[in-house]
Amino acid sequence: MGCFAFELMTGNPPFVSNNKDLLYRKIINCHPEFNEEKQDPSAIDLIKAMLSKKHNERPDIKAVIGHEFFKSVDWKKVHEMSMPSPIQNYLTEKFDINKIHDYYASKKSSRKTNY
Repeated sequence: MGCFAFELMTGNPPFVSNNKDLLYRKIINCHPEFNEEKQDPSAIDLIKAMLSKKHNERPDIKAVIGHEFFKSVDWKKVHEMSMPSPIQNYLTEKFDINKIHDYYASKKSSRKTNY
């Protein structure tokens, strides 16, 4: 979860290498770099805890949802699915693609179908 959270926050994985062995060494021995000037300090704190090299030091789910980063989340509303999305999608019609970046809209599907 820590790697996923790091990538959501930064847009990049915490460890990168074209060499699989080097990648494994980075995962085991290195710590990801954060931009402390631009990234939320509570998010950095939570992700660092989630990326702890010692698995017994990583937060459990109760510690994650109780973390300072999630202080504004009403978990009861999340559970009831009654919390409005922080991102509002305003579509003008059923198949509105105006919000899709031109790069993706212009690409043809490369997936092969079996039908």
